[in-house]
Amino acid sequence: MNAGSQSRGWGGRLARSWPPVLLLTGLTGAVAVMGYRATRGESDGPEAEVSSSTSSKTLLTDQDMPAVAAAIAKAWAGEPIDTAALPARLTDRAQSVYVALRNGGSRLGAEWVHPGKEAGLRTTWDALALAISRGKAELGDKRSKVDRLEIDLTRNYRTLDYGSDFKHVVDEYREKVPRHRGVRGLRVKQGDRLAMWAPTLQLAENKSNRDRIEGLRAHWEMTEAQVGASEFQTFEADQILVRLDRTPVEAVSMFRGNRIVDIEEVRKPTTDVLATRMKDWLVNNVEPSGRLRYELRPSTGKESDSNNQIRQWMATNALIQWAADRGDSATMDLVEKNIDYNISKFYSEEGSLGRINEGSKVKLGAVALAAMAMHSHPKRAKWASQLAALQRMVDHLWKDDGSFSSFYDGSNKEFWNFYPGEALLFWATVYAENKDPEILRKYTLSFAFFKTWHLDPNNRNPAFVPWHIQANYKLWKALGDDQAELKRELAAFNFEIADWLVGVQQWDESDGLRYPDEKGRFYELEASYGAPHASSTGVYLEGLIDAWQQARDLSDAPRQQKYRVALVRAVRSMMQLQFVDDVDLFYVAQPERFVGGLRTTEYDNDIRCDNVQHPLMGIVKMLRLFSEGEYEKAG
Repeated sequence: MNAGSQSRGWGGRLARSWPPVLLLTGLTGAVAVMGYRATRGESDGPEAEVSSSTSSKTLLTDQDMPAVAAAIAKAWAGEPIDTAALPARLTDRAQSVYVALRNGGSRLGAEWVHPGKEAGLRTTWDALALAISRGKAELGDKRSKVDRLEIDLTRNYRTLDYGSDFKHVVDEYREKVPRHRGVRGLRVKQGDRLAMWAPTLQLAENKSNRDRIEGLRAHWEMTEAQVGASEFQTFEADQILVRLDRTPVEAVSMFRGNRIVDIEEVRKPTTDVLATRMKDWLVNNVEPSGRLRYELRPSTGKESDSNNQIRQWMATNALIQWAADRGDSATMDLVEKNIDYNISKFYSEEGSLGRINEGSKVKLGAVALAAMAMHSHPKRAKWASQLAALQRMVDHLWKDDGSFSSFYDGSNKEFWNFYPGEALLFWATVYAENKDPEILRKYTLSFAFFKTWHLDPNNRNPAFVPWHIQANYKLWKALGDDQAELKRELAAFNFEIADWLVGVQQWDESDGLRYPDEKGRFYELEASYGAPHASSTGVYLEGLIDAWQQARDLSDAPRQQKYRVALVRAVRSMMQLQFVDDVDLFYVAQPERFVGGLRTTEYDNDIRCDNVQHPLMGIVKMLRLFSEGEYEKAG
């Protein structure tokens, strides 16, 4: 295995029980100023040159971790070290080292050691041992509370040419996707002043370089031109998490504060664990009132004050699908409370039309998904009047040419990549049950309209694909033999757009892949489709499992194989993004609130409800349909 690639234990439970959460204010030995000066090692004073021009010749691997753990255990206990037993990386020429001392996710203190500022530091081990010693001394009696050490051994410095325009130089990543966050740290030097932020700190605090440089500029009282004239470097690091509370002490090699999930770990039992954790996260975030928390921020432990009715009702639908598939009556009862809450807070009527209100806006997608949730729940009769009014609203927003208005109120914009597909999925769900010819008439017109619209090169967008695949497949299954031509057209279009969607998935360097934890996500660097996102990969997974079923139903073995591989790779991405244990939650207080949630991306740890519900809905189908063998040979 490569460094950071240890198995995440997908077949088992959490690796440990969570320690009591300590309520702490401030950081020992640390000063926080505008998000800038987080440790005493980020010095304002004179600084000798850091060995920033060198690169490590060796990297730590998983096989080195027992020796690393044994050496650090002795250093923590103040015992002598046999340096001959150290891995080669620790005997490299010393470079800057960062050590954070943590308890239950809370950072108690942190130290930077810069070899150029310290006499007698020849090796990386010398710098690491000094950082540990200083960290203990700074904590004093509190050092007994430390159960984790977060360590970055810096290497591979790159000097950046930012020029003098501050507005364009504050981030190494010129594009909107900060894909290096958590892999590369940042070093800023101006005269005798130095600031450094380690990759693991960048990840844990979930802050952009722009925010950090703005804070630094204010703290150093510099003009924008002075900031632009500073020396900027990025650097990589060997990232290690040391579990001091285990006997013997354990060390884990990390990549971007996590461990890499290998495609071979994606099997039916591990996929079931993935789905169960996602369901548990959703269930645990439904409050007694029925309110589902929309977004949690692990870095701060706080809930976002934003909300979105489309995503809320999608999560409701996901829990209904899980409960129906697993015969989970407790979850179905919880969904009833959630629907009641959402109706009480966001539903109203205007004449005969039902509204789902989001401030001043009434969105077609929110109306359709709310109606689908009520329709799909076993107690639909309880909300019969609201369901009928919402269905009338969907009909009201439909136009004779087959298009839809995206909003009833609050906006004139059109979101045709999203909302019409959601409405068509609702119609297909209803048609499958009642075979209403009026729904079929309207659906047929809409299918023709949006097929033409999407295939225009100016309109093509992956977001369109999964909603229409799901809707078309559901309708396709419900049609009789007398609709053979429409069935042929639906299947052909589904395959056309599914084939195109698979081409947006990243798996190797030819797909624009940069780092191994990105594998399996859907993103095209050169396109303007938007940034990578857990919810995007999740909804594509929802669409592709229906495309796989359609290929199976029509005995199209090549497409069935193509979609199967894409689905398993997407599950790998979801596993990579899920918070699982005390390794990827090393910086999170009250980690039990976040277990099972999916990060937005590899570099952004915020958990939004649709990050979880989209993949859950697709994976529930996969678990029902895929044999064990269909999870294999997807690498």
